[in-house]
Amino acid sequence: MLDLPAIENYVAFYQCQSMTKAAERQYISRQAISKSIRNLESTLGVKTFISQKGNIAFTQEGECLYRHAVKILEDVEKAEKDLEVFRLKRVKTLSVVCTGMTQSLTYPLIREWKRRNPDMELRINVATPEEIFLGLHNGIYDLGIAYDGMTDSRIGEIILKKDTVSVLMRSEDPLAERRKLRMEDMENRVILMPVVTKNYNQDINKYVVHKKLHIQCKVSPSMDILQILPLVREGGLYMAATNLFSYFNLGDDFAVREILTDQGMPEKKIRMVFRKNELEDVQISGLVHFFRQNIKEK
Repeated sequence: MLDLPAIENYVAFYQCQSMTKAAERQYISRQAISKSIRNLESTLGVKTFISQKGNIAFTQEGECLYRHAVKILEDVEKAEKDLEVFRLKRVKTLSVVCTGMTQSLTYPLIREWKRRNPDMELRINVATPEEIFLGLHNGIYDLGIAYDGMTDSRIGEIILKKDTVSVLMRSEDPLAERRKLRMEDMENRVILMPVVTKNYNQDINKYVVHKKLHIQCKVSPSMDILQILPLVREGGLYMAATNLFSYFNLGDDFAVREILTDQGMPEKKIRMVFRKNELEDVQISGLVHFFRQNIKEK
């Protein structure tokens, strides 16, 4: 079988008309290039040149080999360029979007994914669930991470994690004396819920009605926890994913108490959403698998 370095050495020898000059061009010793050409002749069963008194004369076989050798090297160079195009196509940019309430979970995993896959370009965005849906539908985003599910049949989803729900209150609130709360404990109170978890908020309202609880559930005017704190200082209760509160230093003025779940109480779920046909893409399916394996540990 022909050896590519041997073909390169032979072309250099033919063009230089000298073993010594060919060796210098190939950055190898004269003995090495001489041995390379002898091995090539042995493999092909031909004599490629005749040397008389320092003059080199190439045989017909040697001339024929040179023409084919040049073409082989040109084809190899072209193949390398063509394959480089495919390699560059694989290094695509994936656009991942998350809600404000899921970014604290998303960012560490994205950084780890980027560390493991340095050739992958990732663009991170923050948007509302409605914007995520439109972005996925219009091809702006490849993957989304949110609490709310998508109702469109073209959008698939995978449950990444079931999250606990807690209530933020003043530390002197009577409810703060309890280690954990039931929904019944918040009778005759007003509960604020994040504006970005529309579907979950509706499920909570249905649960309250079904249980005949006297709890008023309202959508908070902001998704910014810093803007919620003044309302909580005035006696309000703010119910959201427990994960959200763990990323803020709320100080001694506030308390966070987890809500106990019972049969019928809606669960808060972190979902990865995507256009269904996108999972055929190797990079996207790989990122989905990575999130499924790792987000439960965060």
